[in-house]
Amino acid sequence: MTKKRGIKVLVYQKGTEAREFLLDFFRKRKDLRPVYASTSTELKALAGKEQYDVMIVEAPNGTRDLSALTEPPPTIALITDDLPKGLKSIVKCNIDCYVTSPYYEEDLYFKIKSAIEHKSWFRRLYSEKKDLEAIIELTYLISSTLDPREVLYLVVKKISEMIDVSRCSIISVG
Repeated sequence: MTKKRGIKVLVYQKGTEAREFLLDFFRKRKDLRPVYASTSTELKALAGKEQYDVMIVEAPNGTRDLSALTEPPPTIALITDDLPKGLKSIVKCNIDCYVTSPYYEEDLYFKIKSAIEHKSWFRRLYSEKKDLEAIIELTYLISSTLDPREVLYLVVKKISEMIDVSRCSIISVG
């Protein structure tokens, strides 16, 4: 069985304001694979079952239930009817991207692509940060003693922790 390709989008809609817009939007874009949730229970179950590239949520009604998610994907809010209340709810939930009514397909598509790109940047930055922290710790270990055997022991121990192996060794040739 081949796995479907495309951007996985979790859509959380409690109201009907943007329903027709979203249905038409996803029908036109074959690179997007939407999965719909209309209750907080469905949202939590779907978010816990699979990883999504991006999530679309209606604001202000849908943002209330986002706190139940442990690690939500990048989220785009569709502000429906009450603009001030919708903006307040997305600020409270720390959502960066939003689209206001009237909705434009190009705008939403651009926001989806941007959210995914930002997610990959943060992932890469986090990975590089961990690598740099490991180098700093290795440098500290190497400079903590003048005994070459102890330095080798500390370096081997740290490397085995970093790459998560049960055994590790360094062989000195010379």
